[in-house]
Amino acid sequence: MVGFVQIPNPSVMTLDLGNVTMNLSVNGTAIGYSVLPNLILHPGTNNVSMQSTVKLLTVSGLVANFYKDRIIPLDVVGNSSISTQSGEHLPYFEEAIKSNTIRVELNVGPAMAAIGLGGSD
Repeated sequence: MVGFVQIPNPSVMTLDLGNVTMNLSVNGTAIGYSVLPNLILHPGTNNVSMQSTVKLLTVSGLVANFYKDRIIPLDVVGNSSISTQSGEHLPYFEEAIKSNTIRVELNVGPAMAAIGLGGSD
């Protein structure tokens, strides 16, 4: 999956986080990960590209058994921040992104319909 996310930066600093990887889960069940390539956060609101890889069968099973409305409680938590210049981990940023879980109510209906796995409500 490819998309965009909005990330606020309330500070006055521009932050170069490199390639950021985030783990994706639904109520403790891992469903994949997202990559925010070359993430540079400028002061204010940042609209950045995101690439995600998800386990479609796992998501389909969760929807079929628990989330029939196709709205899943998606938890996003940081995994790594790697410099695009040196290829080294950036521990200061990694600790920060690992310490915060973001929960999003995500409607997976349209994506499932696009690949033939149900309606788009």
